[in-house]
Amino acid sequence: MSQSGTIPPTTATTRRQRLAFVDVASRIVPRGRVLDRDRVGLRFMRDAFIRLLADTMTIRDLYAKHGEQASGPCAKSFTLICERHRVEQVRLIGLLASHVRTLGGEALVMAADIAETTRIPRPPRASESHEVQIERLLNAHEAIARQAVALVNVAADTRMKGFDRGDTALIASELILTGKLQVWLLAEHLKNVTDTSAEVAQTARIVGRFLLPFC
Repeated sequence: MSQSGTIPPTTATTRRQRLAFVDVASRIVPRGRVLDRDRVGLRFMRDAFIRLLADTMTIRDLYAKHGEQASGPCAKSFTLICERHRVEQVRLIGLLASHVRTLGGEALVMAADIAETTRIPRPPRASESHEVQIERLLNAHEAIARQAVALVNVAADTRMKGFDRGDTALIASELILTGKLQVWLLAEHLKNVTDTSAEVAQTARIVGRFLLPFC
């Protein structure tokens, strides 16, 4: 420790981590007050669930878009799958929005706010091939599942005041289980696609990569 009583930075990584923490803290704790790590932790969890809410709203809209633009011999069955999955995502959105409010945040409503927050890439406005639609949905499910798993792990190790670990883990687990079921149904639908192109093979590999960690 230096004579000034501060710990000197040892690597660029530790500097970035400290600066990021101070940046978050400065927006929560007014200047001159003692840093409350519980408040910082709650802010982190709240922001994480807001991003998860934005991603879930985005995959809901992806299902609506792909179901509406479905084409080909499997269009009817794929449209039904998309509508069923869209309704399930609406249910999850309600759970996430309620939990965000429980954590002291404001749930996203406007499309512009959702677009700014989500990390799922925006699809083109025009319709896409059946294989590309499925691959896009699987990638979105995988991204949401990775976030939910991370939140389950964080919640298990958190001892913050005013934070309900049970509710957080329950909602994140619900996202994982619902996503796993929807991915499985997409994989079953994929078996009915007779085209054996490279796109179908790539989509099948994505399905396998997603399912293995959660089986």
